[in-house]
Amino acid sequence: MNTKVVDGVRRDLTPAEEQIEIDRAEAALSPTVPVSITRAQLKKQLHRSGFNGNITSFLDQPENAELKIDWDDSHAVLRNSELITALTSELNKTEAEVDQLFIDGSLIV
Repeated sequence: MNTKVVDGVRRDLTPAEEQIEIDRAEAALSPTVPVSITRAQLKKQLHRSGFNGNITSFLDQPENAELKIDWDDSHAVLRNSELITALTSELNKTEAEVDQLFIDGSLIV
C-alpha cells in the first residue's frame, strides 16, 4: 500500500486515494488527442487503416457536398469538426477509435 504525508504524519492511502493516484499516473502516460491534424496526415492514416475507399463514395453523395469541400480543400482537420463527426458515424467508429486515428495521424511527418 502507498503512503502519503499529511500534516507531517505519514499514513496509508485509502483505496479511493490510491485509485486517484493510479488514474493520475495513467493519465500522465496517455497520449493527448490533438485538436487538429493536417488533411494529409488524416488521409494517410485513414489509408493505412484501410478506410479511404468508403470515404470517397460517402463524400460523393450530393447531400455531403459541403463535407467534400472540407475534405478536398481544408489544410487542417479539427477533431471535433462536422466532417469528422460524419465520418465517425459513416465508418461505424467509436470516439476512442477516432481519437487514436488522430494520435497516430499526428505522428506522420
